[in-house]
Amino acid sequence: MNTTKNSSPASDEIDLLALFKVLKSSYLKIGFFTLFFILLAAAYSFLATPIYQANATLQYDKASQVSLVDQMSEMMPLASSGGQVDSEIEVIKSRMVLGKTVTNLNLDTQIAPAGFFDKLWGDKTDAVVALYLVPENFIGKPATLTYLGDNKYSLNIEGQVLEGTVGILLKQDDISLLVSSLVAEVGQEFTLVKNARYSTIENLRNTLTIAEVGKGTGIINMAIKGADKTENVQILNSIIQNYVDQNTERKKEVTNNTLLFLDEYLPKIKTKLDNYENQLNTFRKKNESIDLSLEAKSALDSALQVEEKLNELTFKEVEIQQLYTRNHPAYQSLLDKRQQLLREKEKISKAIQKLPNTQQQIVRLTRDVESEQAIYNQLVAKQQELSVLNSGIT
Repeated sequence: MNTTKNSSPASDEIDLLALFKVLKSSYLKIGFFTLFFILLAAAYSFLATPIYQANATLQYDKASQVSLVDQMSEMMPLASSGGQVDSEIEVIKSRMVLGKTVTNLNLDTQIAPAGFFDKLWGDKTDAVVALYLVPENFIGKPATLTYLGDNKYSLNIEGQVLEGTVGILLKQDDISLLVSSLVAEVGQEFTLVKNARYSTIENLRNTLTIAEVGKGTGIINMAIKGADKTENVQILNSIIQNYVDQNTERKKEVTNNTLLFLDEYLPKIKTKLDNYENQLNTFRKKNESIDLSLEAKSALDSALQVEEKLNELTFKEVEIQQLYTRNHPAYQSLLDKRQQLLREKEKISKAIQKLPNTQQQIVRLTRDVESEQAIYNQLVAKQQELSVLNSGIT
């Protein structure tokens, strides 16, 4: 026998009257908590430090970065443009570039109002420190700077109290402080900290976002977030300027070193060229009316092409060794290419050895003269070009 249990329709209805009575009896609690959370949200929105983001865009121009030594070579590229952009991003993030920004903008020095409610003063409170140097054992330890009025202030650092004047360098023992601007009420306190340079650079690196906009575009986007939008812009401008200056210095150093190499190498090439020309002239006088066979001409042309490529590698190595170690992929690519050309040169030499003795001699001597002549002319032209380039690098 089956039975069916029917639920009462009234059991599924909400008793609005009972609910209203509950709300009415608890209206004070509800109103209190509602007001409390409204005030809490308002306080947070007022006291929370806003974060701003600044952006900058760089375009890496490979053509302007490639040196004259690179341009004269038609051998395979040693690195892709994408890899080169990645290298430039690492240069931007290097301590050499970021460290200068930290120094220029005094980023390892932090000063802020000491009291929790000092933010209520708004624009009425401001302190700018142009220089702050402390002994190593004071790095990272907070000091208290108090405004005394009449552009005077006191500095309490680890129990040692010093007094100074805004705009005048305060120096005592190993402590140096220059407060360039101070706007505050008398008695207003600020917390002043000198952070470690290395950690400041690392913090700056972590706040930076640097990436290429689309693979192979050469366009580098930089972004930084911080509470001070003016300082964000200053930091990006400083980083860009330091990167450009570093590139200029690097280019000038490479150019100067290449010129020194040419100044030393040219006389040696000229001596070798004169010696080979004398040998060729002497041989021709002893063996008049010598004509090269087609086989000898072909061997001579092949030998000259290989010598030209080997010479290009010599010039390129002068530059490469200033930028990379021998273990770097770019340097290894150059060494591999050289070994390949040397094997090719050895094959041509064996082919020349199969020629008649007179033909062998004339091919070798002609190869030496024309090869050294090409090197000498190339070096002279390169010396002139680099001198012009060097004078234009500022």
